[in-house]
Amino acid sequence: MSDHLVLYVDRLVRPVPLQPVESEVGPSTEISGPSCSPKEKEIFRGGGEEEPLIQTAECRICQEEDSVENLETPCACSGSLKYAHRKCVQHWCNEKGDIICEICHQPYQPGYIAPPRPQTEETAIDIGGGWTISGTPVDLRDPRLLAIAEAERQILEAEYDEYAASNASGAAFCRSAALIVSF
Repeated sequence: MSDHLVLYVDRLVRPVPLQPVESEVGPSTEISGPSCSPKEKEIFRGGGEEEPLIQTAECRICQEEDSVENLETPCACSGSLKYAHRKCVQHWCNEKGDIICEICHQPYQPGYIAPPRPQTEETAIDIGGGWTISGTPVDLRDPRLLAIAEAERQILEAEYDEYAASNASGAAFCRSAALIVSF
């Protein structure tokens, strides 16, 4: 009996007519069939180190699958983050403003450029100065402003008291209705 098995993956299996098994008195019996036919040769194609087993990969920036030949390894990242389109990496460098990889903290391979940083215009906003309404300064300790603020507070307080009183009677009504329905 044979110690190995040949498996065909690339083509359809042709049915092989079964041959009657001859009984022998000896301890070893030979079985013939598609898995141990002496006519078949086993071909081993060893993959070299230069050629990757998977010929397609995913761009780590746009997540589109493409041939490994169309992708680059821009930095020292490995695994699924190894490959990216050159156009995608350059667009990313333009967006973030430098050519350092955020994952491996290595600069991208030569050929990538970062745009010059824009000049920052410093605009100071003074929030501690005096308030003005239509060009005249406002004094927050002015008795007229304090009187207006006090009047508004009293109006709002009165409206809140009316609202709270109406809600209290509404809450009492709901409690009474709930007690009646529950019994």
